[in-house]
Amino acid sequence: MMSSRRRSRKSRTKGARRTVALGIHDWRVPIHSHISYLWTSPEEFADTAGFLEAGLRGEDHCLLVGSNNTSGRILSLLGERGFDVEALQATGRLSHFRGARSADAMLATFGAELERAVAAGAPLVRFLGVPAWGDADWPDDESLLSVESSVNALARRYPTVIVCGYDVRSLPGTTLDRAGVGTHPLVLTAGQLIDSADSVSASAFVTSLAYAVQGQAERRRVEEALAAERARLDSITDAALSYLGLDDLLRELLARLRTALRAEFASVRLIDEDAHVLTLRAVDGVPFARLASVRIPLESAQPITVDAPYVVNDLPPPPAGSDNWYARVWSVVGLPLRAGMGVPLRVEGRTIGVLDVASTRTPFTEEDQRLLRVVADRVAPSIERGWLVETVEESRLRMAALSQRLVEVQETERRDIARELHDEVGQVLTGLLFRIAGHGAGGGSPQEEMTAIVNDLISRVRDLSMNLRPPMLDDLGLLPALTWQIDRFETQTGIRVEFRHADLDRRFDPRVEITTFRFVQEALTNVARHAGVTKAKVNMRAGAESLGVRIEDEGRGFDVDPALAARSSGLNGMRERSRLAGGSLNIDSEPGRGTRLSLVLPLHGARPEG
Repeated sequence: MMSSRRRSRKSRTKGARRTVALGIHDWRVPIHSHISYLWTSPEEFADTAGFLEAGLRGEDHCLLVGSNNTSGRILSLLGERGFDVEALQATGRLSHFRGARSADAMLATFGAELERAVAAGAPLVRFLGVPAWGDADWPDDESLLSVESSVNALARRYPTVIVCGYDVRSLPGTTLDRAGVGTHPLVLTAGQLIDSADSVSASAFVTSLAYAVQGQAERRRVEEALAAERARLDSITDAALSYLGLDDLLRELLARLRTALRAEFASVRLIDEDAHVLTLRAVDGVPFARLASVRIPLESAQPITVDAPYVVNDLPPPPAGSDNWYARVWSVVGLPLRAGMGVPLRVEGRTIGVLDVASTRTPFTEEDQRLLRVVADRVAPSIERGWLVETVEESRLRMAALSQRLVEVQETERRDIARELHDEVGQVLTGLLFRIAGHGAGGGSPQEEMTAIVNDLISRVRDLSMNLRPPMLDDLGLLPALTWQIDRFETQTGIRVEFRHADLDRRFDPRVEITTFRFVQEALTNVARHAGVTKAKVNMRAGAESLGVRIEDEGRGFDVDPALAARSSGLNGMRERSRLAGGSLNIDSEPGRGTRLSLVLPLHGARPEG
């Protein structure tokens, strides 16, 4: 029972004990405080992040204990408030760890973390447990519940303020009484900070303790509702999904989500950080192929937001005649959508994409929104893991294809060299041998004829050497080598090349020079073989940080994706060569609309002029 005595907040905090801002509302508390925070709404839960925020904006160290799901929500809130969570964790100012299943182990962990923070120079350690025991399976044996009481000794021993959060809506009344109230010197609830030894009017607790003091029948009803909600959630994100590949997982997840939310459309879009767009990864409700090409620019993604959950219960149709991403999605779905909502997919404070749904009914309820947030929190790590597995596999396949391509290129070059030596050099040497032997004499002097044959042989050998690697690239640099290559190309093919350049009259890193030269050489060879044109353009510009090359023609063009899918194509060779040099290659082409190749290479390894 609570005592009938009441003391003012002023009397509780006066004296020599230093107080600090709690970060929740405007409360100040003494150092060494151990506080129970009873919360009943998402807004009150979000206030717990303010406790850590107040310390991180100063020099305090912060400890966060709880399940990955609940602690992840706190870390996400800190990220939304401008904190670099990963950097704070790396420096040790913010630590997250889970509890333990035994009282001794839990207390040992708490003590070790507090000792580490103090040793690192923390003037104050803010310790937040949200909740201390996990999200659902709270222990009820005496030894575990006694941990909260033992934490009082830790609070007195170290320069710390400890806040333990309790979700009043989902915890048994005995747990609230014994752990949430009975073992904490201070209790923060219903907007009031009180001593647990004090008595307060019923109105102060009516909101936060409603679930704890209701009758057995009402508690049973609430517990049944919670069980039904858990079953609803588990039906969407049960463990069976973890055994599926990423695409199958997302398809099954979206189908279940549509059923649970009675939505006509659901999708997962991932962020392409290079292109600054959202790209479709999975969809349910319409065929994937019909939406795959719709890319949503991050700067104009409304009503979708990637930094916070959103809900729109009065979706407007796109204006007549518009052709933006919103109009295209609306057209593909083909239904009078009225409501939409979505939530960012976050992994360790970083947004990787968006999970969204849309429906012809309206509105989406708060329970619908909460369900979508919980689903996103559960599946985001699985999506990240699946994407990493795919990336590793794609890299493995790409390296295997590159190795095969290198072998093919080597064999092709060897075959070409052998043919040149046999058909060109060999025949000339045979003719020279015949003339030396006095056979096949012409009308001129033998010496002049043999001199002409030797000069022809020198020219052929020089061409062969130039094809392998032009010496002038090493001796004179990129610009003279390219000028020679383009002049030679025009002479051999009859295709006129408009060559424009800026700031190339200097030396670059050898890797940049050979990559650029081979890119121009291969691209012009493709123009001669496939474009069917009489002219092409080569534009180059070197800046302080990068070198850019653009080669274009107005020829036949081609479908880019099938060409890249052919692992042995020259385009893949150019792309891999650019990657090895740290650059990027963009290929823009369509049948009947010509081709544009753009290469950008970094110059951080550029050699000084001369």
